[in-house]
Amino acid sequence: MISFFLASIVVLTNCHGRAEIETRGANILSYVPHGEREVLFKCAEDYAPPRWFHGGIPICWPWFGRNGDPGTPLHGFAWARDWKVESLENGGSASRIRMLLEESGKWKLEYDVCLDESLSVLLTMRNLGDERFVVTTGFHPYFSVSNPGNVSVLTPSKEILCQPGMDGGRPFGEGTYRIVDRESGRTIELRTSGNSKMVIWSVGPDGDTLSGLAPDDWRKYICVEPAVMPRRDGYYLNPGEVRTIGMSMSVCRQENRK
Repeated sequence: MISFFLASIVVLTNCHGRAEIETRGANILSYVPHGEREVLFKCAEDYAPPRWFHGGIPICWPWFGRNGDPGTPLHGFAWARDWKVESLENGGSASRIRMLLEESGKWKLEYDVCLDESLSVLLTMRNLGDERFVVTTGFHPYFSVSNPGNVSVLTPSKEILCQPGMDGGRPFGEGTYRIVDRESGRTIELRTSGNSKMVIWSVGPDGDTLSGLAPDDWRKYICVEPAVMPRRDGYYLNPGEVRTIGMSMSVCRQENRK
């Protein structure tokens, strides 16, 4: 099994599939399980920070959405910075990468990505300084679907039927979630940890005005995002404290239910 760098892209590949991670932002751009089609959506247009990129699995840190101070960019700054590859390992049954982003004496982020029967990510946050600071955080995955109107999300307590233009953080915490695409017959299973909310977002036809999106791109994806937010529900990362947030995803097939 191989791993290699192409420009700023790291490729993980083994008997279970393939994943591509960009060192800018540690954004997972692609995940293709063996025998399956692409799981993640990404817009065709390239991006340059501070413009937000619609696609893959961006990391939101140290704030999620607009929970930063007034005038700060959307979803923090971790998604727009260059990360360091600390380690890279490939094998017949598992491939792993660890990436680092830090500000000396203040904070450090460790991002672990593992490709095996599923694709799993774990973000570890460390306060290296002498002062506490507030954190809201999360992952912002864009899942490829046949159409948002064909999709429902099975949460630990209820089924949510998706509609174009829906948005909002729902008070579902750690657990198992299933994104059921009735048109394609595909279900994406998510297992989350460290989150207090799940944001379910479909931008709808008005999203054609968002940077980077082509006409009708809004029909191609839905976002289901484990997060800690809004700001009043965030947490203070105290000196020396470590927190984590994680997510894994896998794909299964079932009968087409048109």
